[in-house]
Amino acid sequence: MTTEITPLELTDVQWQIAHKIAQELAEQQLQIDPQKDGIETEFKKVLSYLREKVISVDQKGENFSKTFSIYLEVLKKNSKSIGHGKHNTSNYHAAIEKACRKPLSNQDNPEKILVILGWAIRLIRYYKQGESLNSQKYLKKEKAGDSPSKTSMAAAFEKLGF
Repeated sequence: MTTEITPLELTDVQWQIAHKIAQELAEQQLQIDPQKDGIETEFKKVLSYLREKVISVDQKGENFSKTFSIYLEVLKKNSKSIGHGKHNTSNYHAAIEKACRKPLSNQDNPEKILVILGWAIRLIRYYKQGESLNSQKYLKKEKAGDSPSKTSMAAAFEKLGF
């Protein structure tokens, strides 16, 4: 006997939510530390936790959106004690909480929330690489100590209208 898995399709609004979360988190990562993928890593941990939580919430009949919101708030408040001593972890958790709080507040289907977050994780890398972000605001203008390549990249992006 084979089990067929039916994929959960997202509505246009849910796709917009996934893109919005990814864009915001990519922007935050670029502001916090453009050389790292800390937000993406922490976001994957959140999603892993939520996958487990969905099962228990479904069994208890709890409101998943509310539970998720509380989880993000607790994660943000306690990130220094969970962050393994890394100074950016609290910034990552705050960014994740901020990016997800409002867009997901009206979503009531736990499986759909997981699909939205799964796509948001995938899209972070796309947006971080500047495919759809206004890359100009992430490239530093020439400052003392900037390498010529950064200045050249900024000039190239300006010529392209970014």
